Amino acid sequence: MGSHVTARRRVLQGSLALAGAGLLGACGRPWWQAPSKIPRVGYLDSLANQLTFEPFYEGMRDLGYVDGETMALEYRTADGNLQRLPALVAELVEMPVDIIVAPNPIVVRAVRNASPSIPIVASGGNVVSAGLVTNIAHPENNITGVTTNSVEVVGKWIELLKEAVPPAARLAVMLDLGAPSVPAFLSQVERATQSLQLRFAPYNVPELDALPTVLAQVRADGMDGFVVVSGGTLGGGSDPRIGAAALASRLPSVAELRSFALAGGLLAHGASTVVLAKRSASYVDKVLKGARPSDLPIELPTAFEIVVNLRTAVALGLTVPSSVLQRATEIIQ
Repeated sequence: MGSHVTARRRVLQGSLALAGAGLLGACGRPWWQAPSKIPRVGYLDSLANQLTFEPFYEGMRDLGYVDGETMALEYRTADGNLQRLPALVAELVEMPVDIIVAPNPIVVRAVRNASPSIPIVASGGNVVSAGLVTNIAHPENNITGVTTNSVEVVGKWIELLKEAVPPAARLAVMLDLGAPSVPAFLSQVERATQSLQLRFAPYNVPELDALPTVLAQVRADGMDGFVVVSGGTLGGGSDPRIGAAALASRLPSVAELRSFALAGGLLAHGASTVVLAKRSASYVDKVLKGARPSDLPIELPTAFEIVVNLRTAVALGLTVPSSVLQRATEIIQ
């Protein structure tokens, strides 16, 4: 590992072998390469997000993989600096790792661009709306794993915010215009706001350091609240700085991920990232045992959560209706 990667980013190291030497012989070598004495699993995140890494690692443990004994797990993170992704991907590919786990479409795309053959397991995000996979039953480009349906349910986020804050009439839509799924999101946002007789305006957030300034403009423009669109630098609200900035803006807000509400956002609504990340471990297991990614259908989410931060509601002087609280899977008090 290069000297630029800190010990914290490495997180877990060791040598990878499947549980028991006989198991590898019984299952046959992976289809994409010659037998390897030390196969390795790469895990690459664009953010420093243990909320998805830890469930994935737990899923691997449940399947009998122990780092340093039955697998070597090479963890890398760009810490929100997307310009570092190509170098981190190259490091993993040159190592080489035998598979790369990617928690969002930005990482999936970076890996695919660097290596057309290495298996990629998506452990979150929406690889379909990002255009990385078009055939869910037989995914292309050596990509398989799990996906959210965030584009399809963004209208539900807007409905939830409107129900929680009935007077809201003008919503800001926070997004990273560089994210590939933005056009699909905006189409759904337009449909939902028209249905609810709301007006919306998009605000570009190309980097997280710009978020406080953008939110100050949102307030100056007289917006009644905002929606955080998943993808790109915003990552569904996974970075705690996004929820903290939402609270500081004193505007009602909604995003996809539970971590957004935990950090100060008013509402979160989406697929359970913990469940998705843990499920992705089963895909890694199957590929390491010889399955082709194209033979492993992309898995859609089945578990969803609605999180309400009542502390934030109090800070904003809001009373969240009982109709919202009754549907919440978690209430932060």
